[in-house]
Amino acid sequence: SDVAEIYENQKCYNMNGIWVPYAKQPWTLKKSMEPCGPPDEYLIPEGDWAWASNWRIDKKPGMTDSNGWEYASRMSRFSDTTNNMNRKAKSDKMWNDTARRRLWIRIMRREVGLQIRSVADIAKILPKVQVGLSSVHAARLRIEEIMNKAPDAAESEQMKALVQSVKKNISDILGLLDNMEKQMVILQQQPQPPQQSGASSVGTSPAVIKKLRNDVTKEELAIDRALYPHLSAKEKTKMFLPLTKTDSSSSSSSSARLPTPTSSSSAKKQ
Repeated sequence: SDVAEIYENQKCYNMNGIWVPYAKQPWTLKKSMEPCGPPDEYLIPEGDWAWASNWRIDKKPGMTDSNGWEYASRMSRFSDTTNNMNRKAKSDKMWNDTARRRLWIRIMRREVGLQIRSVADIAKILPKVQVGLSSVHAARLRIEEIMNKAPDAAESEQMKALVQSVKKNISDILGLLDNMEKQMVILQQQPQPPQQSGASSVGTSPAVIKKLRNDVTKEELAIDRALYPHLSAKEKTKMFLPLTKTDSSSSSSSSARLPTPTSSSSAKKQ
Protein backbone atom coordinates (compact mmCIF):
# COMPACT_ATOMS: atom_id res chain seq x y z
CA SER A 1 0.00 0.00 0.00
CA ASP A 2 0.97 3.65 -0.35
CA VAL A 3 -0.33 7.02 0.81
CA ALA A 4 -1.18 10.06 -1.31
CA GLU A 5 -0.24 13.20 0.66
CA ILE A 6 -1.17 16.77 -0.33
CA TYR A 7 -0.74 20.02 1.58
CA GLU A 8 -3.47 22.66 1.55
CA ASN A 9 -1.81 26.07 1.90
CA GLN A 10 -3.39 29.32 3.10
CA LYS A 11 -2.26 32.89 3.80
CA CYS A 12 -3.55 35.65 6.02
CA TYR A 13 -2.82 38.92 4.19
CA ASN A 14 -4.17 41.34 6.77
CA MET A 15 -4.75 41.72 10.49
CA ASN A 16 -8.45 40.79 10.42
CA GLY A 17 -7.61 37.09 10.63
CA ILE A 18 -9.27 36.03 7.36
CA TRP A 19 -7.48 33.07 5.76
CA VAL A 20 -7.55 32.54 1.99
CA PRO A 21 -5.87 30.00 -0.35
CA TYR A 22 -2.23 30.82 -1.01
CA ALA A 23 -2.35 32.30 -4.52
CA LYS A 24 1.03 30.97 -5.70
CA GLN A 25 0.64 27.40 -4.48
CA PRO A 26 -2.76 26.58 -2.94
CA TRP A 27 -1.92 22.86 -3.04
CA THR A 28 1.49 21.12 -2.96
CA LEU A 29 2.70 17.52 -2.91
CA LYS A 30 4.26 16.60 0.42
CA LYS A 31 7.14 14.57 -1.03
CA SER A 32 8.35 17.05 -3.65
CA MET A 33 6.66 20.29 -2.45
CA GLU A 34 5.72 20.87 -6.10
CA PRO A 35 2.39 22.54 -6.96
CA CYS A 36 -0.55 20.23 -7.65
CA GLY A 37 -4.33 20.30 -7.88
CA PRO A 38 -6.80 19.72 -5.03
CA PRO A 39 -7.50 16.18 -3.76
CA ASP A 40 -10.38 15.51 -6.19
CA GLU A 41 -7.98 16.09 -9.10
CA TYR A 42 -5.27 13.74 -7.83
CA LEU A 43 -4.41 11.11 -10.44
CA ILE A 44 -3.90 7.63 -9.03
CA PRO A 45 -0.94 5.75 -10.57
CA GLU A 46 -1.76 3.59 -13.56
CA GLY A 47 -1.77 -0.18 -13.26
CA ASP A 48 -3.33 -2.17 -10.45
CA TRP A 49 -3.53 0.72 -7.97
CA ALA A 50 -6.90 1.46 -6.39
CA TRP A 51 -8.12 3.73 -3.63
CA ALA A 52 -8.56 2.01 -0.27
CA SER A 53 -9.98 4.97 1.67
CA ASN A 54 -11.46 8.43 1.29
CA TRP A 55 -9.49 11.66 1.67
CA ARG A 56 -9.06 12.80 5.27
CA ILE A 57 -7.20 15.54 7.11
CA ASP A 58 -4.14 14.37 9.06
CA LYS A 59 -4.61 15.74 12.59
CA LYS A 60 -1.75 15.37 15.07
CA PRO A 61 -2.23 16.58 18.67
CA GLY A 62 0.51 19.02 19.61
CA MET A 63 1.53 19.53 15.98
CA THR A 64 -1.74 20.77 14.44
CA ASP A 65 -4.87 22.44 15.74
CA SER A 66 -8.25 20.69 15.90
CA ASN A 67 -8.77 21.29 12.15
CA GLY A 68 -5.34 19.97 11.16
CA TRP A 69 -3.67 23.35 10.56
CA GLU A 70 0.03 23.96 11.23
CA TYR A 71 1.17 27.59 11.46
CA ALA A 72 4.27 29.60 10.49
CA SER A 73 5.31 33.24 10.26
CA ARG A 74 5.61 32.96 6.46
CA MET A 75 5.03 30.33 3.82
CA SER A 76 8.74 29.84 3.06
CA ARG A 77 9.24 28.50 6.59
CA PHE A 78 7.45 25.33 5.52
CA SER A 79 9.64 24.63 2.50
CA ASP A 80 13.07 25.91 3.64
CA THR A 81 14.52 22.56 4.77
CA THR A 82 18.10 23.88 4.73
CA ASN A 83 17.62 26.33 7.59
CA ASN A 84 14.74 24.59 9.33
CA MET A 85 15.97 21.04 9.89
CA ASN A 86 15.06 21.29 13.59
CA ARG A 87 11.89 23.31 13.11
CA LYS A 88 8.94 22.08 15.16
CA ALA A 89 5.37 22.28 13.91
CA LYS A 90 3.21 24.94 15.59
CA SER A 91 -0.35 24.01 16.42
CA ASP A 92 -1.25 27.44 17.82
CA LYS A 93 -1.37 30.64 15.79
CA MET A 94 0.95 33.39 17.01
CA TRP A 95 0.26 37.09 16.45
CA ASN A 96 2.78 37.28 13.61
CA ASP A 97 1.82 34.05 11.80
CA THR A 98 0.61 34.69 8.25
CA ALA A 99 0.87 31.17 6.81
CA ARG A 100 -0.72 27.83 7.57
CA ARG A 101 -1.04 24.42 5.96
CA ARG A 102 -2.71 21.08 6.60
CA LEU A 103 -2.10 17.63 5.21
CA TRP A 104 -4.70 15.63 3.28
CA ILE A 105 -4.03 11.91 2.97
CA ARG A 106 -5.60 8.97 1.18
CA ILE A 107 -4.52 5.34 1.16
CA MET A 108 -4.06 3.41 -2.08
CA ARG A 109 -3.33 -0.28 -2.55
CA ARG A 110 -1.99 -2.37 -5.39
CA GLU A 111 -4.26 -5.30 -6.14
CA VAL A 112 -2.83 -8.18 -8.12
CA GLY A 113 -5.25 -10.66 -9.65
CA LEU A 114 -8.72 -9.95 -8.35
CA GLN A 115 -10.05 -13.38 -7.33
CA ILE A 116 -13.75 -14.01 -6.76
CA ARG A 117 -14.51 -17.48 -5.45
CA SER A 118 -17.56 -16.86 -3.28
CA VAL A 119 -20.29 -14.36 -2.46
CA ALA A 120 -18.15 -13.30 0.50
CA ASP A 121 -15.39 -12.26 -1.94
CA ILE A 122 -17.89 -10.08 -3.80
CA ALA A 123 -18.91 -8.47 -0.51
CA LYS A 124 -15.27 -7.49 0.04
CA ILE A 125 -15.21 -5.63 -3.28
CA LEU A 126 -18.34 -3.56 -2.58
CA PRO A 127 -16.57 -1.08 -0.22
CA LYS A 128 -14.04 -0.40 -2.96
CA VAL A 129 -16.85 0.35 -5.41
CA GLN A 130 -18.56 2.62 -2.88
CA VAL A 131 -15.34 4.54 -2.19
CA GLY A 132 -14.85 4.99 -5.92
CA LEU A 133 -18.43 6.22 -6.31
CA SER A 134 -17.91 8.75 -3.49
CA SER A 135 -14.82 10.04 -5.28
CA VAL A 136 -16.73 10.41 -8.55
CA HIS A 137 -19.55 12.23 -6.74
CA ALA A 138 -17.11 14.71 -5.15
CA ALA A 139 -15.43 15.33 -8.51
CA ARG A 140 -18.81 15.88 -10.19
CA LEU A 141 -19.71 18.54 -7.62
CA ARG A 142 -16.33 20.17 -8.22
CA ILE A 143 -16.87 20.19 -12.00
CA GLU A 144 -20.35 21.70 -11.63
CA GLU A 145 -18.98 24.39 -9.32
CA ILE A 146 -16.21 25.30 -11.77
CA MET A 147 -18.55 25.34 -14.78
CA ASN A 148 -21.09 27.54 -12.96
CA LYS A 149 -18.37 30.10 -12.22
CA ALA A 150 -16.56 29.82 -15.57
CA PRO A 151 -18.70 28.37 -18.42
CA ASP A 152 -15.66 28.23 -20.74
CA ALA A 153 -13.62 26.13 -18.31
CA ALA A 154 -14.34 22.96 -20.29
CA GLU A 155 -11.61 24.05 -22.69
CA SER A 156 -8.89 24.35 -20.02
CA GLU A 157 -6.13 21.80 -19.60
CA GLN A 158 -6.93 21.53 -15.90
CA MET A 159 -10.54 20.59 -16.63
CA LYS A 160 -9.49 18.09 -19.30
CA ALA A 161 -7.16 16.38 -16.81
CA LEU A 162 -9.88 16.31 -14.15
CA VAL A 163 -12.50 14.88 -16.54
CA GLN A 164 -10.02 12.29 -17.82
CA SER A 165 -9.29 11.17 -14.25
CA VAL A 166 -12.99 10.95 -13.35
CA LYS A 167 -13.85 9.07 -16.55
CA LYS A 168 -11.10 6.55 -15.74
CA ASN A 169 -12.53 6.07 -12.26
CA ILE A 170 -15.99 5.55 -13.75
CA SER A 171 -14.62 3.01 -16.24
CA ASP A 172 -12.85 1.13 -13.43
CA ILE A 173 -16.01 1.04 -11.31
CA LEU A 174 -18.13 -0.22 -14.20
CA GLY A 175 -15.49 -2.86 -14.91
CA LEU A 176 -15.67 -4.07 -11.31
CA LEU A 177 -19.46 -4.20 -11.44
CA ASP A 178 -19.32 -6.16 -14.71
CA ASN A 179 -16.93 -8.64 -13.11
CA MET A 180 -19.13 -8.96 -10.04
CA GLU A 181 -22.25 -9.61 -12.12
CA LYS A 182 -20.55 -12.27 -14.23
CA GLN A 183 -19.11 -14.02 -11.20
CA MET A 184 -22.46 -13.97 -9.39
CA VAL A 185 -24.05 -15.80 -12.33
CA ILE A 186 -21.30 -18.43 -12.15
CA LEU A 187 -21.53 -18.73 -8.36
CA GLN A 188 -25.29 -19.17 -8.48
CA GLN A 189 -24.72 -22.32 -10.53
CA GLN A 190 -22.28 -23.74 -7.99
CA PRO A 191 -22.95 -25.15 -4.51
CA GLN A 192 -22.04 -22.61 -1.84
CA PRO A 193 -20.80 -23.39 1.68
CA PRO A 194 -23.39 -22.82 4.42
CA GLN A 195 -23.46 -19.23 5.72
CA GLN A 196 -22.35 -18.49 9.23
CA SER A 197 -24.95 -17.61 11.81
CA GLY A 198 -26.22 -14.08 11.22
CA ALA A 199 -24.51 -13.80 7.82
CA SER A 200 -26.45 -12.36 4.91
CA SER A 201 -25.85 -11.95 1.20
CA VAL A 202 -28.42 -9.16 0.83
CA GLY A 203 -25.61 -6.62 0.36
CA THR A 204 -24.34 -8.48 -2.69
CA SER A 205 -27.65 -9.11 -4.44
CA PRO A 206 -28.03 -8.29 -8.16
CA ALA A 207 -30.35 -5.44 -7.16
CA VAL A 208 -27.55 -3.78 -5.17
CA ILE A 209 -25.12 -4.08 -8.07
CA LYS A 210 -27.77 -2.69 -10.45
CA LYS A 211 -28.34 0.30 -8.14
CA LEU A 212 -24.61 1.02 -7.96
CA ARG A 213 -24.40 0.88 -11.76
CA ASN A 214 -27.32 3.31 -12.05
CA ASP A 215 -25.69 5.66 -9.50
CA VAL A 216 -22.42 5.66 -11.47
CA THR A 217 -24.28 6.30 -14.73
CA LYS A 218 -26.20 9.20 -13.22
CA GLU A 219 -22.97 10.79 -11.99
CA GLU A 220 -21.40 10.47 -15.46
CA LEU A 221 -24.45 11.96 -17.19
CA ALA A 222 -24.48 14.85 -14.70
CA ILE A 223 -20.82 15.55 -15.50
CA ASP A 224 -21.49 15.53 -19.24
CA ARG A 225 -24.46 17.87 -18.85
CA ALA A 226 -22.34 20.27 -16.79
CA LEU A 227 -19.67 20.31 -19.50
CA TYR A 228 -22.14 20.95 -22.35
CA PRO A 229 -24.81 23.33 -20.98
CA HIS A 230 -25.19 25.02 -24.40
CA LEU A 231 -27.04 22.05 -25.88
CA SER A 232 -30.80 22.23 -26.22
CA ALA A 233 -33.05 19.93 -24.20
CA LYS A 234 -33.68 17.81 -27.30
CA GLU A 235 -29.95 17.52 -28.07
CA LYS A 236 -29.21 16.59 -24.44
CA THR A 237 -31.84 13.87 -24.56
CA LYS A 238 -30.25 12.35 -27.67
CA MET A 239 -26.66 12.70 -26.45
CA PHE A 240 -27.11 11.57 -22.87
CA LEU A 241 -29.38 8.55 -23.24
CA PRO A 242 -28.20 5.91 -20.73
CA LEU A 243 -26.53 2.87 -22.22
CA THR A 244 -28.63 -0.28 -22.37
CA LYS A 245 -26.41 -3.18 -21.47
CA THR A 246 -26.86 -5.98 -23.99
CA ASP A 247 -23.49 -7.70 -24.05
CA SER A 248 -19.93 -7.23 -22.88
CA SER A 249 -19.06 -5.09 -25.89
CA SER A 250 -21.73 -2.52 -25.02
CA SER A 251 -20.98 -2.23 -21.31
CA SER A 252 -18.10 0.18 -21.65
CA SER A 253 -18.23 3.72 -20.31
CA SER A 254 -20.47 6.11 -22.21
CA SER A 255 -17.52 8.48 -22.60
CA ALA A 256 -16.69 6.69 -25.86
CA ARG A 257 -19.78 8.13 -27.53
CA LEU A 258 -19.54 11.66 -26.14
CA PRO A 259 -17.59 14.61 -27.54
CA THR A 260 -14.47 15.65 -25.68
CA PRO A 261 -14.41 19.04 -23.89
CA THR A 262 -12.37 20.45 -26.78
CA SER A 263 -15.32 20.00 -29.10
CA SER A 264 -17.61 22.32 -27.17
CA SER A 265 -16.50 25.41 -29.05
CA SER A 266 -17.29 23.82 -32.39
CA ALA A 267 -20.67 22.67 -31.09
CA LYS A 268 -21.52 26.25 -30.12
CA LYS A 269 -20.88 27.44 -33.65
CA GLN A 270 -23.30 24.97 -35.22
